[in-house]
Order: sequence, then structure tokens, then C-alpha cells
Amino acid sequence: MTSTRNARPGTTDPKPRWEGPPESRLRGYLPAKDDPAEDRDAAGENLRDPDRRDLGDALTTKASEIGAKSMPRGDKSKYTDKQERKADHIADGYEKRGVSEKEAERRAWATVNKDDGGGKNPGGSGRGKDTGHPAAHKGGEKGGHAAASRSREERSQSAKKAAATRKRNAEHRAHQ
Repeated sequence: MTSTRNARPGTTDPKPRWEGPPESRLRGYLPAKDDPAEDRDAAGENLRDPDRRDLGDALTTKASEIGAKSMPRGDKSKYTDKQERKADHIADGYEKRGVSEKEAERRAWATVNKDDGGGKNPGGSGRGKDTGHPAAHKGGEKGGHAAASRSREERSQSAKKAAATRKRNAEHRAHQ
């Protein structure tokens, strides 16, 4: 009987057997009892299968091989038009700041999901849930920094410009 006192943790055999290709056998492992290039494993595969080029590939199984259908990703059919416009607007803002188009779109949809809890059309996961719009409240944390760095005259000029714009818009609405 062999002693397990000097064995690696988690093993009962003091020298476990290597089940991979012989050229990548690590020091301390005994050769495999079978030939992994010829003998088939429980899944009916061996190292000479054309789809299994290395040991890492031998451990993966493609969804198409077992007949499973993968879940669709990126389907936006459950989002309302408003949610899509919101995502486009957010993505444009990121792109203006130098973020790549793909990353900007990813961030935009993540923000819409955070705000609305998913698609709002029938069947969407977020339908009927009040979320409180957490992403929209982020702006309050950042407010005041721009004004604090400007002089009193600059702030006053900005306030006068805003008042003139409000007055002009009010007059425009009154004439419609």
C-alpha cells in the first residue's frame, strides 16, 4: 500500500497520472494508463479528433454540437422608441467625449437598463416596475463644480444670458 502522506493536496495518489498529451506532461505526473490520442473518453472524443486540437479544446463543447440554442444577445425589440432615443442620446454624449462607438453604445444601453429596468414593451422584464431613475440622479453629485471655478462677473453674465433666452422662448411660445 502506498502512503498518501507526501501527496499533493487534494489527491489520494502520491503520483497522479497525466491524462493529456505526453509532450505537455508536468513533472511529478505518471504517464496515462491509456493513450489519449487513440482511446476515446466518456464523451467519445480523443486528441486526434479534428475539432479537438489541444487539451483546452477537448474540454469545451459547442452549443451547436449538443443541439442547444444560444440565447439571443442585443435584441432591442422589447424597448420602446423613447428608450431607444434615450440610448442614442447617451451614446452620442460618450462619443463626443472620445469613447469608441461600440463602447458608447454598450454604456448607453447599460444606462437605459439601469434607469428603466429593461425593455418596457409587453414581454420586457422591466415592464410595470418603478425604478426611481438612478442614473438620472448622478448629475446632482457633479453640480456646482463649473460655477465654482468661474468669477462673479462670468456667473452674472451667464445668468443674464439664460434670462434673455427664457424671455425669448416665452415670447416665441406666446406667438404660436
